[in-house]
Amino acid sequence: MFVAINGRDDHGLEYVGDALDRGATTLIIDAPESLDAATLAREDVTTIIVDDARVAMAQMAIAMHGDPSRRVKLYGVTGTNGKTTTTWVLRQLLEAVGERVGVIGTLGAMVDTIVPTGYTTPESPELLTILNTMATEGCTAVAMEVSSHALALHRVDGLGFAGAIFTNLTQDHLDFHDSIESYRDAKKLLFDRLDADRPAVVNVDDVHGRAMVRDSHARVLRFGSAANADALVTGVRSTADGSAWSLKLGPSLGSAQLELRMPLVGRFNVWNVTAALLLALAEGHDRDRLVEAVASLRPVPGRMESIRLDNGATAVVDYAHTPDALDNVLSTLQEVRTDGGRIITVFGCGGDRDRTKRPQMGAIAAAGSDRVIVTSDNPRSEDPAAIIDAIVAGIDRRDGVQSIVDRREAIIAALESARSGDIVLIAGKGHETDQIVGDERRHFDDREVVREWNRPFAAHDGHDREDVAAA
Repeated sequence: MFVAINGRDDHGLEYVGDALDRGATTLIIDAPESLDAATLAREDVTTIIVDDARVAMAQMAIAMHGDPSRRVKLYGVTGTNGKTTTTWVLRQLLEAVGERVGVIGTLGAMVDTIVPTGYTTPESPELLTILNTMATEGCTAVAMEVSSHALALHRVDGLGFAGAIFTNLTQDHLDFHDSIESYRDAKKLLFDRLDADRPAVVNVDDVHGRAMVRDSHARVLRFGSAANADALVTGVRSTADGSAWSLKLGPSLGSAQLELRMPLVGRFNVWNVTAALLLALAEGHDRDRLVEAVASLRPVPGRMESIRLDNGATAVVDYAHTPDALDNVLSTLQEVRTDGGRIITVFGCGGDRDRTKRPQMGAIAAAGSDRVIVTSDNPRSEDPAAIIDAIVAGIDRRDGVQSIVDRREAIIAALESARSGDIVLIAGKGHETDQIVGDERRHFDDREVVREWNRPFAAHDGHDREDVAAA
């Protein structure tokens, strides 16, 4: 069976001939007027005309796999930033109370090991295959990142969600969505589809939080620093070693005062962990065991991942690739840096993506850093130098700002310039292990570059670092 879906750059109908040559005997199409009459008339091919091929594909994928979302508790997490951390934290909390949990998201699909998927939320046939495998392997719950693309493109249509979380919404993906309102409304679909008894955990400190659950039939649980929150966050304290905060639970959550500590750093992580904790509490899990689990959380790969350097500085690799995420990370580093320590930021912006955020991120990086090196991210089909120019256009000052197109060179330049007490933030790619240049994927890992440069014997034995790296 070949489903002809309308893609970003072309239409599946263009590939019908190739699909038939490869053995397809059934076509699912939603634009019959675009298919030649000879193909429509072929007696050896069954052509099924539907209103929307993507919707039909999702429905068929669910039917093929017996709807695994009814065999596991599927929890969706949506928002611009924090989805990955929140799903990974939710997994750890639920496993602490006896669940076996799968995770699907930006890092890939994981039960025991991570398998890359290519999308934050895979297309429906791949997604249902993954969910079915997880259910078959004994998972009782799945924590899944649900992107705005997945919701708008019907990848999760028909799935039964046991609960959902909204982290925040800031500018991103305006290359795909026409406006911030369209972007918000796509995410809102997740909450519109929740059943009446299912928990919807929303960040009400975000201006879009209330709109996200407007008209939702779900059991809404609001968290944040607002006085009317069902879970009130106060007294946030963050150091280089972790965070602590107080959480006052309202009557809908059992009326309790929790004092929480965790090894994750930053106010934004306090919000992410609080969201995951509330969903687990709403599902009736033991409060004391969950609080203990918070205290021993493990960090997510590529999210505020810290690497101590031999020169006394610290490198921090983070996925921050939106204005809000970069601002949050820099604000956290400002809070935890030592007296006299500088913040050196290396970052870029992806090509073929929202261009309006580039100067904004330049301004944010300059405001929160002592030194900025603007470099390539995933340039894709765009000229990397042109992307860098657009970022630099948002920076008023020129002192302490440098442009280096080659990302490896940029990272090494930052590390070489760092001294004891400094923090080198390498932002934008986080866990990613490749760089997209044109149509080519090249192996590239920010963390790998840092560790290669930081080889202890290169520092201690007096060898030239470049010679060692070449060897």
